[in-house]
Amino acid sequence: MAEIGEALRRHKRIGMDTSVFICHNEGHPRYADTVSTIFRRMTDATFEGVTSVLALMELVVRPFQLGREDIAQTYELVLDNLPNLRIVDVDRVTARRTAQLRAK
Repeated sequence: MAEIGEALRRHKRIGMDTSVFICHNEGHPRYADTVSTIFRRMTDATFEGVTSVLALMELVVRPFQLGREDIAQTYELVLDNLPNLRIVDVDRVTARRTAQLRAK
């Protein structure tokens, strides 16, 4: 995990996709150490994490399907209170730029 820790130190802002939150919340066996390092470094202000409101939508779909509004509310509460995480709205310009970055 030293490699990811060193890589994170080189950046002031890290974009965080929904999968990072899912792996963290579910303790994914393959990625648990990596995502724990990411969240620890974000919390201690090594970098600012940035995600979009789309991540919230993706996180809460399954709990809503299962009738578990309590879990959906917990996800939202956690995202709203994670230190050094900024949740941004997505407009057309942002969606287009994101698609361009992803295409690379």
